[in-house]
Amino acid sequence: MLTAKNFMEHHSELNPSLTTQIIIDSNSTLNREVFAREYLKALHKDPMSLLYHEVEGIDGRHGNRKIPDSSQLLYSLFDDVNIAVELQIWNPIRESTKSFLRTQAERLNDEYIGRPEDFSLNGPDQPSHDPILVGIELFDLFASQALRQGTSRHIFLHFLAEVVEEICSNFQLGTSADPTEEFPNAYGYLLKHTIAVYRGLVTLPAQPNPGIQMGIRRVNTEHEQDVLKNGVWSFVRAQKAILLTDTIPDQFKNDVVRNLVLAYIELGKTPHRDSQMYFATLHKHILSDGMNGSAPSDEYMEFLQELNTQIRRLDQGRFALSPDAELYRRLSADIESVLRTNQHP
Repeated sequence: MLTAKNFMEHHSELNPSLTTQIIIDSNSTLNREVFAREYLKALHKDPMSLLYHEVEGIDGRHGNRKIPDSSQLLYSLFDDVNIAVELQIWNPIRESTKSFLRTQAERLNDEYIGRPEDFSLNGPDQPSHDPILVGIELFDLFASQALRQGTSRHIFLHFLAEVVEEICSNFQLGTSADPTEEFPNAYGYLLKHTIAVYRGLVTLPAQPNPGIQMGIRRVNTEHEQDVLKNGVWSFVRAQKAILLTDTIPDQFKNDVVRNLVLAYIELGKTPHRDSQMYFATLHKHILSDGMNGSAPSDEYMEFLQELNTQIRRLDQGRFALSPDAELYRRLSADIESVLRTNQHP
């Protein structure tokens, strides 16, 4: 009955004690993956549901998010992250978030394109009661728990980049939006929040005693069973989506690239072996198109050209003349080298 189609619309009304018991019961004869998928989708559609209430309580910085003490649902999903992996929790999170974004794209009046002041995503009355923001927060919590527990399932951070691409496809500036503002509209807030999530994750190896398990074995652009290596690739993929979106203002793009360069420098100046391996991997991902080492596509060359332009527009006093200038100049020079090598005759 719990997985029957005519019952699924009532999933958000189920007793949390029952649902969490189903989620954690590996001996259940119920198809728990189907149940968890439909249950989470139902909760995600209801901004007053248990899911939104518990996400409000998530604490900690990016890459070190903590399950709220009072949580039932999030505890059942992520206290043992193997349960989230077994049930492929990334699927309902990304599917539901992307579905909401596609619905927004079809609306005549999309409230996300105007001034953030006109449409608050996390104001004092309803903190975190936004379906897109909740989806991003869940990926952040998932990654934090996976890194602490050392799961070998690595691919899910790549799905957060899909959410970024969907946001970019919706991005427009409403008549009230100011393109020079830090957050020109609500979509801008969501994009920068996601970039902050990625930056927080990929720079964890540069932190003293980060308390995570890192599984990187090779410096290249190939997949490994490592959450952070996948996060590095996904970080660059998110940057690419933003820089290639014509409707996003230049100042916003420059702020986003600044986060990439700061992450690059933070990893590069940290002498720890792990930090240096992730630094070198980030360097390769920035310069390479995809995971197969083939020649960059025209689209990727366009990304590198825009990235090069934005890097040159960064505060030169902050980067080119700083103690970390060598790393900044290396990145800039290597991007220009790829552009020269692959330019069309």
